[in-house]
Amino acid sequence: MNKRSKYVLMNYLYSLIVYLPMLIGAGIILSTKGPLSSFRAAIGFFIAGFTGIVMIIRKESPMALGIIRGKGPMIGGIIVTTLCWFAALAALFTK
Repeated sequence: MNKRSKYVLMNYLYSLIVYLPMLIGAGIILSTKGPLSSFRAAIGFFIAGFTGIVMIIRKESPMALGIIRGKGPMIGGIIVTTLCWFAALAALFTK
């Protein structure tokens, strides 16, 4: 494996680790059999919000061929966390 292939593979792995909470949250929401319960949707959105927390703490957003660093990923992380957690609250308090 050459250096470029190893670099791309490591970035894919890093992306998977950063976006894992989002994937777990989506898995919880999509794994329902029958109608979606509001509690399960709230838990899924709440867990998905931790992806934004990871982006805020690391101040970077992984991409396939590189990493974006700086204020942009921090603002994106704040937006992702806010939207997911508001969706969790909305799902929790609706019937």
